[in-house]
Amino acid sequence: MKRRFTGALVMLLSALLLLSGCGGGNAPAQTGESGGKAAVPEFTWKFQVVHNPEQMDYKMFKEVCDQVYEATNGRMKIELYPSGSFASSMEAFQACGEGVFEMHSSWPSYVKGVEYAFVPIADGNMSMGPLDRMIFLEQGGGKQLMQEAFDKLNLQFISYRIWPPDTLASRYDFKSIAEMKGKKFRTSAPDIAVAQGISAITLPIEEIFTAMASGAVDMLENCYLSYNHDLGITDIAPYGIYPDFWNCSFVETVVVNKNAWNKLPEDIKIIVKSVFDAKMIDVFAKAEITSAQDLKELDESGKVNFRRLDAEQFKAMRQDMMEIEAAETEKQGQDSLTAKTYETIYEFYRNYYPYKELTAHWSTGLTASEAAGFQIPKYHKDANE
Repeated sequence: MKRRFTGALVMLLSALLLLSGCGGGNAPAQTGESGGKAAVPEFTWKFQVVHNPEQMDYKMFKEVCDQVYEATNGRMKIELYPSGSFASSMEAFQACGEGVFEMHSSWPSYVKGVEYAFVPIADGNMSMGPLDRMIFLEQGGGKQLMQEAFDKLNLQFISYRIWPPDTLASRYDFKSIAEMKGKKFRTSAPDIAVAQGISAITLPIEEIFTAMASGAVDMLENCYLSYNHDLGITDIAPYGIYPDFWNCSFVETVVVNKNAWNKLPEDIKIIVKSVFDAKMIDVFAKAEITSAQDLKELDESGKVNFRRLDAEQFKAMRQDMMEIEAAETEKQGQDSLTAKTYETIYEFYRNYYPYKELTAHWSTGLTASEAAGFQIPKYHKDANE
C-alpha cells in the first residue's frame, strides 16, 4: 500500500514538472547546460520550525525541503531553520505573517490571543483523538475554519500533522486527577486543569526543561513520548502519566506568508502542498513506533514509570469542559469564529460519534495480550495498581 501511494505521488509530481514550463506569466528559470535543474532557484524561502536539529521532527522537515527542491527541478529552495532563529516559538506565527520569514510550522494554540478559535480547531482539553481530528479537519469543516483563523495573521494554511497523544511528564506518581490538585503544571491549554484545582502555568517550549529541572513545575505536558525523550525530559521526570486529557490531538500546522504564497505559480503550489501532506502521514507513524520503543526501553531500565489513569473520572471532566466552552463562547461572542467552531465540532460529534461507537474495533476494552491473542509484556501500571 505504501509503495503504491508513493508511486502515485511520484507520478503526480512528474506530471506537474512536465507542465511547469508551459504557459503562465512567469519567466522560465535559468537552467544548466544540460537543460535540467535550474541553475538558480526562482524562489528561496526561509522556513522556521518549532523543533531543533537533533530531533526526528526537524530531520523530517529537512527531508521535505530537499524533496521540494528535487520535485521542482531546483526552481524552489526552502531553507530550514530551528526554533528561535528569527522569532521565539510564542511569536513566530506573527513574525511569519509580517514577512520576517516566509514559512513556519508550529502549534497554532500559541496564537490563541489573536484568535481563540485555534484552541478548539487544533487542540483543546478533553477533545477528540488523532483519527477523529483528522476526519474533522478533512471532512468536518476543520480546514476551512483553520484558514479563516489564519487569515487574521496573513498566513496561508497549506498542510498539517496530527501528533500522537502527549505524555504528562511528572515528578510524582499520580493515580488520579484529584491527586494533582495544588500541583504546578506547565501546559499550553490550562482551562480544564484549573477547573480541577491544579495550578496551571504557560511557558514557551524554550523554558520547559529548566522549569522542570529546577522544580519550578511539578509536571509538564509538551509532546509525545519519543519527542520528550529526545529533549531529555525523561532524564528529569521519573513518571509518565496517561491518558492525554489536555491536548488530545495536537495539530502542528504548516503555514506560509500570504504575500510569498501568492507569488508562486500554481504548479509549485501543488508540489509544495503534496510533498508536505505525503510526509505528514509517515511522520505520525514514525512518532508512534519510536514512542512504543521508548516506552519499552524506559520501563525496562527503570528510568521512567508509567501509569494509566481510570477513565471513569473523565466523564465529569468532559461535562466541566462543556461549561468552559460555553463560557468561552460567551466571552468571544456568539458571532465569533470561536462560537462557529464549537458548533461545527458539536455537529461533527452528532454526525460521527454514533457511527464511531457502533464500529469501534473489536479489541476495545481488552488488554494488549487479549487483543494480540498471546502474552505481551505490560510496560505501565493501571490506576489501581
